[in-house]
Parts: sequence; C-alpha cells; structure tokens
Amino acid sequence: MFHNNHYFKFNIKSNVNLLKIINNGSEASKHANFKDILSIELSAILSNKGFNYSLIYAEINNPDYLFLSNYSTDIKNTPSPSASIIKIYIMIALYTKISHGLLDSNTKITLQDSMKVGVSGILYSKDSYTKYSIDDLIYLMITEGDNTATNILIDLIGKDYINFKIKKLGCINTALNRKMMDITAFNLGIDNYTCVYDLYITFMKMLDNSCINEFYDNKMINILKDTKSTIKKLDTLTKFIK
Repeated sequence: MFHNNHYFKFNIKSNVNLLKIINNGSEASKHANFKDILSIELSAILSNKGFNYSLIYAEINNPDYLFLSNYSTDIKNTPSPSASIIKIYIMIALYTKISHGLLDSNTKITLQDSMKVGVSGILYSKDSYTKYSIDDLIYLMITEGDNTATNILIDLIGKDYINFKIKKLGCINTALNRKMMDITAFNLGIDNYTCVYDLYITFMKMLDNSCINEFYDNKMINILKDTKSTIKKLDTLTKFIK
C-alpha cells in the first residue's frame, strides 16, 4: 500500500469486521459481495488518514482483484517512490543472471569502508575486509533492508540491467534511478519508483514460477518470508505458501 514517499501498514486488528473478513479467507471470497465488503471496510479505515494510497487485494489462482486508490482510477498508472521495495527487483535481476550462468552466487566480495552507507542494515557496522557471497548480500538486502549490500549489488550488475529486467517483467512504472542513500541525486529530484500494479504482476509471476523459474522463484519467496521489514514482508505469501 502506497502513500507519498513510503509505505503504510495499518493495524488490521483494530477493525473487527475487516479482521473477520480476512480471517475467513477463501471461504469469504466465495460470496459474491466479498470484495464489495472488503472495499467498504478498507475505504473506511483509510478515508481519514490524510495521504494518497493505492492497494490491490488478490487471491492466488484468481484473476479477479480489488483495486483501491484515492488519487487514481487507472490501476496501471499509480507510480510512487519505491522506498525499499525496489530491492525486490534488484534481487530478481541478480537471480536471473545467476540462473543463466552469468554470475556465481557463491562469489565472495570483500567489504570496504568506501562501500558502507548507513541508516538501514548491518554491514555498515561490520569490519572491513570481511568477505560476503552474493547470496549473503542478497539475503541481507532483503531481510535486513541493508543499504550497503544493495549498493554493492547494484554496482555488480548495473542499473541498466536491473531496469531491463524490470521492463521484461512488464513493469512499466518501476525504475531504479539511483543507489541507496544517494542524497545528491535525491536532492536533484532523482528517485526510484514502482506502483501497486507492477508489484501485483511481479508477485503473481513469482507465485506461479514464471518470474525466473521454479527454483529461483521459490528461493526468492523464502527470502521474502524471512524479512524483518513490514515494507517487504508478504503476508499473503506466507499465508498461501508453506
């Protein structure tokens, strides 16, 4: 769910009716008015929050979905600054290269002081000259939101390849335009973007193993399930895939 420059996770438990609807899961969705009820409950929760939002509620193997937005009626055109969500697309690009044999996930990269950026993650405080595999860095990027790991990985395969893979997925409103904590670029108005529809098609591809392939799609899902950040934690994935 998007609002302005970051993401919002409301407390479902505070709304008894909504919690009851979601807990009923697929049984509730069999009712013709399920999405109408969900739409009313969600709109009521979000109506007085004072920010722009877009969201999609979707079920596995069901082409119908619920789209809600208070600033656009076009589901494919709700771009927003991506915050850490862009790291999911960096992961996809990396595992695509690895799946094609163009990169070895066991390759070790030596951490240098010049690589470190702060705010999010654990590598900023780790000793320099420690070695991390590409797999290690991907895991830290997603589960810890590690900005240092993210920038190392962007440098490894380049923004152009990441954006190429994003467009190959059909994500027309998603783009990696700067590295993490690049304040100079940010102050010039350069940012990373995505939209709720792009995320919807990305996760659906991941779930039906058409994002990369069965092995790497499941690997990425398991990494996402380990994340400590509510920004990237996919409750729907953990609910449907166990």
